[in-house]
Amino acid sequence: MTPSITALRLDRLGDVILALPVWQTLKERFRHHRITAIVTDYTAPVLENLDYIDDVYTLKNLDAEELSRAGNWLKATDCRMAVILQPSWKAALVPYSAGVPTRVGFANRLQALLVNRWIYQRRSRSGRHEVDLNLAMLAPLGIHRRKMIPRLKVSATELASARNQAKQLLGGNYTPIVVIHPGSGGSSLGWSKSRFLELTRLLSRNTNVVVSGKDRYEVEYISQNIDVALFTERNLREFISLLALAGVFISVDTGPMHIAAALGVPTVSIFSPLVSTSPERWGPLGNIAIVLKPAGEKCNRCLAENCLRYPCTDEISPQEVANAAKFILSNKG
Repeated sequence: MTPSITALRLDRLGDVILALPVWQTLKERFRHHRITAIVTDYTAPVLENLDYIDDVYTLKNLDAEELSRAGNWLKATDCRMAVILQPSWKAALVPYSAGVPTRVGFANRLQALLVNRWIYQRRSRSGRHEVDLNLAMLAPLGIHRRKMIPRLKVSATELASARNQAKQLLGGNYTPIVVIHPGSGGSSLGWSKSRFLELTRLLSRNTNVVVSGKDRYEVEYISQNIDVALFTERNLREFISLLALAGVFISVDTGPMHIAAALGVPTVSIFSPLVSTSPERWGPLGNIAIVLKPAGEKCNRCLAENCLRYPCTDEISPQEVANAAKFILSNKG
């Protein structure tokens, strides 16, 4: 059996996308090993069509039974090295239980007891991008890489299907498409649904607009107030394929923003002034990107309703966002 090397990321969509350069680097460095990924079943579709990942194991949840099954699977792959890309003892438990000889993880968390190669990171205060922080986890393996761009791949079949879907949503002349994605999934401070509604009104006057999202409350609020094409996320690969056709993608700081960037789709992104969710760490990479933030100093934490500016992201006007999208569309070659 060909021995394997794995990397684990069991959290959100954007986190997994920004970890792609780790799997890519492992494949480049260890060509005679199988490179595997352990992720959740929700994020697994973003790993499809990537030739540097040989096998993917997915977890439905993080309970003891699921973690035990993952450990058994990993042991059966003859895994020699594991890189745990998040400060989670549950993620570290999988290679530990599988008896993986080399286990790289965080020195400053509980998982330090379950690994034997340590990295000390305070990510929220580092001032570095998440991609570089992920790549730094490879240093104990003698690998030093920076400034890599995550990329997703969409097959020709998927693109053909997405074009048919776009025609059904928008009619024959469906390009360029502006995809507006309200909601943040709780990963960042959002932008009010009334702002997204007004933005949709502004852009749909002379542009093909599709409103997408998992949050039916946000999406339905817009659709109840304006006639607009909707794409509610039923299948992540379908969403990725449709997004590959977009001329610009508009959202707050959220996982789908990273999907768009990894497809090379231009983005207009609304960020809060929070240090922990700054664009310096979480901004889109490898695409044309306009980042909009409220004026003023950065915040160490959000006081929510106790802050006089809350939600401060609403200080960014729909017209400002619309102008950014129009600028991108008018300057695309």
